Amino acid sequence: MKFKKAFSWRSDDMPETTEAVVYVSRCGSVVKAGSYRLWNKKNQSYSVRKERIYRQSTNRGKDAKSENTRYGKYQHVCIRDRSYQVHRLVALAWIPNPDNKPQVNHINGMKSDNRVENLEWVTNLENRRHSGEKLFRNIPHGEQVGTAKLTAKDVIEIRERLKTPYKGLCRDLAAEFGVVASTITWIKQGEVWKHV
Repeated sequence: MKFKKAFSWRSDDMPETTEAVVYVSRCGSVVKAGSYRLWNKKNQSYSVRKERIYRQSTNRGKDAKSENTRYGKYQHVCIRDRSYQVHRLVALAWIPNPDNKPQVNHINGMKSDNRVENLEWVTNLENRRHSGEKLFRNIPHGEQVGTAKLTAKDVIEIRERLKTPYKGLCRDLAAEFGVVASTITWIKQGEVWKHV
């Protein structure tokens, strides 16, 4: 298995450590080469961190693990008491970024597939378009949603009846159609059932 340098740090970059290098394979295996010293502020002493191989896995442990973040479920490794996403390390090491694009996209949409062939550098807009157009284009809406209580015909009727203003209309329509009043209000404001 061939490894390439993903990043390194020098002692002058981080005064509390000595030099070390992190290598990444094409399939996402991460290795920290060489040992380095880390200053522990709490104990006021140095601890030696030895060479270590981080493996891709989704189990809970010291190796790479999946973590639910606000960005979803990505594999990461903890190096130098900091978390690094594996797909980003692979891209830094193996994929040239001449346009200096800030994000790494999983082409097939699987966040656990960190092979070089499945990654590409993208802008924020390109990344959002990819997730919206290619991955989630068949999201059900309206009557296609299994929990929908209204039909398109019901929504059209509700919109027609909402044109006659009187206090309590939303509450009356909600009782008639078996939904809560906020659903009628959202239909009125165009927040739900936009496609009808």
